[in-house]
Amino acid sequence: MEPWSGEVLAMASRPAFHPDHLEAVEERAWKNLAVSAVFEPGSTFKPMITGWALEQGCLQRDEEIDCSYGVYRMGPRILHDHHSYGRLSVTDVLVKSSNIGMAKIGERLGLDRLYEGVRSFGFGQVTGIELPGELPGIVHPRDDWTVYSLGSVPMGQELAVTPLQLLTAHAALANGGLLRRPTLLRRSLRRQNSGATATAAAGEHIDSVLLNRETAEWLVREPMTQVVERGTAKAARLPGVSLFGKTGTAQKLDPDTGTYSDRAWVVSFVCGSPADSPRVVVLVMVDAPTAPGIHYGGTVAAPTAARLTAEAAQRAVELGLPECGTALRTVQREPQTGGAGQR
Repeated sequence: MEPWSGEVLAMASRPAFHPDHLEAVEERAWKNLAVSAVFEPGSTFKPMITGWALEQGCLQRDEEIDCSYGVYRMGPRILHDHHSYGRLSVTDVLVKSSNIGMAKIGERLGLDRLYEGVRSFGFGQVTGIELPGELPGIVHPRDDWTVYSLGSVPMGQELAVTPLQLLTAHAALANGGLLRRPTLLRRSLRRQNSGATATAAAGEHIDSVLLNRETAEWLVREPMTQVVERGTAKAARLPGVSLFGKTGTAQKLDPDTGTYSDRAWVVSFVCGSPADSPRVVVLVMVDAPTAPGIHYGGTVAAPTAARLTAEAAQRAVELGLPECGTALRTVQREPQTGGAGQR
C-alpha cells in the first residue's frame, strides 16, 4: 500500500488457483484472505496503542516503564514477558516487545480511552475497499471489556483484525497520522448525464486525523526502525535499505479446548521503507507455519516482507511516485473530525 494515498498496489493470498482451470479450484481458494481472514494481531498492534497513549498525554516519549522483571499481576491475572526486563524506555518496550510494558500503558489509558483508540484506528469496522466479502473483524462492545482487556488489548489479544485493517492502520503511522480509506482504484468513474467522467479516487479525502504528525514520525523513525536494527526483526535487515516495522506472533485458539494453542500460531510482519519518508508499507501474514523449528513473525514473515518492501520502494523511485510528505501536502484537505501478543 502507498501510505499517503491508501492505494493497494498488490494483494495476494494462498492457496491460489489458475483461472483457466476453475474446475480444479479447492473451496478455500475462493476466499480473499486479505479482507476475509480474521486473526489476533499480537505485537503488530502495539505501535498503534503506544501512539494513542502518546496522543492522549498519558505517556511521554522520553520516560521509562517498570516492566516488573517479567512477572506482573493485573487483578486476578499474572502476565509474563519472554525475558526479565526491569525499567525500559518507551522505545525499548516496542523494540523488545514487552507485554508487561504494554499492559501498563493500557492501565494508564483506562478502558474508555483504550476502546476509543482501537475504534479510531478503524478496527471493528470495514475499511470500505471496493471488494466483496470484507469482514469488520472482531472488537467486543465496550460494556464487555474488563480489567483483563487493559492487559490483553494493548498486546494484540482479545480482538481480531483483517490483514487489510492492520496494514491500513500502519499506513496511518507511516503517513504522519492520517487514517485513509484503502482503495484498489486509481481513478473512479462517475456518471454525468449520459456520459461518464473519470475522477481521482486515491487520496480524495482524509477519514480522520489520528495522531500528531510528530508522534507518528517518531514511532516510525525511532522504535519501529530499531525493531529492525536491533529488535525482534533483525532477520529483515537488508544492506543499504532503510526499513521500519513490527513483528507479531499470536497464538491461535484451540477449537477443542477454547484456550490458546501451544502448537498453532499466526505470525506476521508489517514494515515500510524508507523510514524518513515512507513510499510503501507491506504486510506478510502466515497462518500456522509448518516448517520445522520455532516460529516467530521475525523469523518466518520478516525476511519475505523486507524483500517485497525494498523492491516496491525502489520501483516507486523508478516510477517517480511522490514521497509521502510531498504527496500529503498535495492531497491533504481540511480533516474531518471523528472517525471511528506476543512476540
